[in-house]
Amino acid sequence: MKTIKIHTEDDISKITETENIRLEIYLKNAVIPIREMSGELYTRAIGCKFPNLTTVFGLASLDAHQAELPKLTEIQGNLNIHGNDIQLPELRKVLGDFKQHYPVELPKLKIITGKSNVLKSRIPEKWQRVLFQKDLDILEEGELYNLSIENCNVTLRNKVIYGNLKIVNAKLDCPNLETIYGNLTIEISDQFSPYVAKPSLNFEDIIQKKAASLFESPNLKLIHGNCEISTTKPINIDVEEVKNKILIEKGRTSFRKLQQSGELLVREKAKLICNTLVEINKRLVVGRDSKLTAQSLHKIGTHCDINSKIDVPALRFVGGEFTIRELQYLGYRKPENLYEFRSMQQIGKVDLNTYCKFPNLQEVKGVCGIRTLENITADVAPKLTQVGILAIREKTSRIKDRLPSLQYVDTMMYQENSEHLTINHFFHEVENRNTEFIISKESFSIWTNIRQDKLPIRKFISILKMRHISFDNFYTRELTREWNYKSNPSFDEIIRSIKKKWKKVTPLTYEEIFQLHDFSLRRFAFNYVGVDTFMKKLKAKRIATEGIEVHHAVYDEFGNKSMVQKHNIFEIYEADFNKVQHFRSWRGEKQLRYAVKCWCTSTNQEHWIWIESAYKDDPLAAIASTFRVHENVIPFIKCLKRQGDILLCEMKRNVRPEGTIRPLTKEEYFGLLISES
Repeated sequence: MKTIKIHTEDDISKITETENIRLEIYLKNAVIPIREMSGELYTRAIGCKFPNLTTVFGLASLDAHQAELPKLTEIQGNLNIHGNDIQLPELRKVLGDFKQHYPVELPKLKIITGKSNVLKSRIPEKWQRVLFQKDLDILEEGELYNLSIENCNVTLRNKVIYGNLKIVNAKLDCPNLETIYGNLTIEISDQFSPYVAKPSLNFEDIIQKKAASLFESPNLKLIHGNCEISTTKPINIDVEEVKNKILIEKGRTSFRKLQQSGELLVREKAKLICNTLVEINKRLVVGRDSKLTAQSLHKIGTHCDINSKIDVPALRFVGGEFTIRELQYLGYRKPENLYEFRSMQQIGKVDLNTYCKFPNLQEVKGVCGIRTLENITADVAPKLTQVGILAIREKTSRIKDRLPSLQYVDTMMYQENSEHLTINHFFHEVENRNTEFIISKESFSIWTNIRQDKLPIRKFISILKMRHISFDNFYTRELTREWNYKSNPSFDEIIRSIKKKWKKVTPLTYEEIFQLHDFSLRRFAFNYVGVDTFMKKLKAKRIATEGIEVHHAVYDEFGNKSMVQKHNIFEIYEADFNKVQHFRSWRGEKQLRYAVKCWCTSTNQEHWIWIESAYKDDPLAAIASTFRVHENVIPFIKCLKRQGDILLCEMKRNVRPEGTIRPLTKEEYFGLLISES
């Protein structure tokens, strides 16, 4: 749509009545001579005058004071009045929504088809009931609002219905009807009387125009509301566009002229033929055992939800999720139908499996789900080159074998053997932390908020630095242990980016966590808060204390060994996490966490370690439980040496760790421990 802005008198000459334009007027007291305009009208300056304007085919927004439109009778779109002292003495119809922020005198306004805060001018909600032709003849002398045609055979001559049209067990001919501003509802049951009208019971004759339909509307172009059909008799609807929803509740229906619809829903066991339909702006839903034939349909704006086979050979684009219900819960059984969409080129979201093929699919904009690579073969999507999010969780993937043309993935789960792909972001799970996030060289986001704005990678680093004092500490204590990190070209670049920025970022503070914009993000950040910080901020209370005499080896600067006797003390603390909203139980249950406090013998600094509630009454068993080893190794341990949270086991002989991993008992731990620092 072309935009014309009026700042000077010379700009007025640019306006033409034949073009579809966006007209913005910024010139005070401007006089605009046009008689009709198509598009959008905005008055942004005081005193705009339209002495000849009679019709606006589109939106009108009167934003400034003292606008004068003395001859304007009809606005075929929305009307917004933001200015004061607006003159609209002849305005009769607003075929859309009407919102006014200042009182306006509208003496002749009778019809507003959309939403309005001018209640007296909204169309009547009462139904105008028609049982005979004479009823309709009388109504047609005025404006038609909400018509209910019941048990009769009548002809409607008007071009416009400003409200809804309901047909109940009747036959209606509308030779001149062009627009319905409300809904069209057709209800034909077995109680339909053949004496009222004799419809053809041959669906093929109706489709091929060999027989008349119960509803004849050869010139109907637009239904602004819904079109809902429930019929036991075959029927045809001649309309070019339905703005909102088409619902086929029951029966056999055809649309010979339909080109565009908002939504299309075909319920169970219904049949619909609409071979001229080109585009569905929103969603398509096809129920179980129903039939849809739409041979020209090439685009679905949002979701496509299919419960039975459909005939859509030209379908190329689905903007949202593409779902075939029969294939969602297969288990080990085979589906009744095999599906193939030969023209499909782009989908918003889809789960791939071997029972549905897309021979020409090139791109999945959003999530491309694959339960396991065994579920698909190379002929499922042989031309798929680009995917937004590749949701596959197999650790040993063979992506190249199953998706041979795939080259670019914006986001996928970390895989060490995906060198052939260009990957911008990695989805990653941190084991034992219930943590999932998306990470790239420059940004990150929590997996549950993947559609939210991504945060800079510096924010991610600031969260990491709450626990890790250096990049090397992060690399050895978290990356290699918990991320299961192995070399991958794209992922290596991300790690190098983190290392490069590490020293330039300051750690996030406990108080700053509460300023993060998202709840899930705050929960993620709390995973990196030190135990000591939690205990202090939540004012944890000490519930148990116990000491033990130990004999440890110490070494001087020359490596000479000597034995010393010490008294180690361990304390258990309890913290109430209900004090933090992000951990509060919605059931009102207690959220108690426990930690053991000990002291480093070399630095004399205190250290805190989370423990399980089972050890909260026994400090010695609690500290021993923080180290877990394979059960088959324990009998062959000669001694233990502890350095921080690292446990070194000196063995009597080599043993391959196998079987159950369990915590050490306090007798095992303190009986074998000979050195700590």
